[in-house]
Amino acid sequence: MSSRSETGQGSSAPAGRRTPYGCGAHGQAVAEGLTLYACRADYPGLTSRMAIGVTDAAFRGILAELAAGTRRGYYDDEVFRREDLDVKGDVLTVTDRRLMVIVVRFSLQSCHELFYYLLYDSRAASLSMIPCLPDERCEASHTCMPIVVENGGGGDYELLLLARDLRGEWRRPDHQDVLCACTPDARAASPTSAAGGGIGPWEITRRRFPAEAAGFSFPEVMFSYQGQAFWADLQLGLLHCDLRGPRGGGAVVDFGFIGLPEGFEFAAGVYCKMS
Repeated sequence: MSSRSETGQGSSAPAGRRTPYGCGAHGQAVAEGLTLYACRADYPGLTSRMAIGVTDAAFRGILAELAAGTRRGYYDDEVFRREDLDVKGDVLTVTDRRLMVIVVRFSLQSCHELFYYLLYDSRAASLSMIPCLPDERCEASHTCMPIVVENGGGGDYELLLLARDLRGEWRRPDHQDVLCACTPDARAASPTSAAGGGIGPWEITRRRFPAEAAGFSFPEVMFSYQGQAFWADLQLGLLHCDLRGPRGGGAVVDFGFIGLPEGFEFAAGVYCKMS
């Protein structure tokens, strides 16, 4: 996915309501100034089917948020131009109800980076912006691709990530593994800024894998079904957890494991395309 500053290469996706969650004091300006474009197949020189448009106001907001994450305190928009901003994005998934999840990275001359999930709801014509897990608190484990859980037909959703908690008081091995969930309640309670060591719109819960899941590494397929979330490693089997149990606080999510039948595992180094 590429960035763009001018129209004419394709059609824009309509987005009326734009809502940032825990994206800093300038998050609204950034969200308001982003436009998703579907690129024309016949336009010369394009290497991507989608592009992200960034307005001047969004650029200034990105500069301000980049500066907030450094000791510098500011980035001068008279020194840095929009051409200096590097924007990279990848479409992670599109659900059955047409909810598209994009991960986007903003960086300035290899300095501080900003990572966000953009969630575009084509039915509601809305765009949500959610920060990826803050580096000083959590890091994604196994994969940075979240599971999208759609709750009913009202447009509510959750994002689920397997992660490790990096806080000092959770240094014991049995306290490091967590399940991070961006839930409607967590988004509603998240402040404008996730500063001060906060987790923003993410809820964290300790997780516990069963012994037979030892060696579980990279899940190639992830999905939710009937209140359960599944991560499939095609060399081992499926990890799953019940999303209807207690989460947050001192709760622990116990995972189950379904091993693949003997002889049906994919050997290491064998790649397949999932449809």
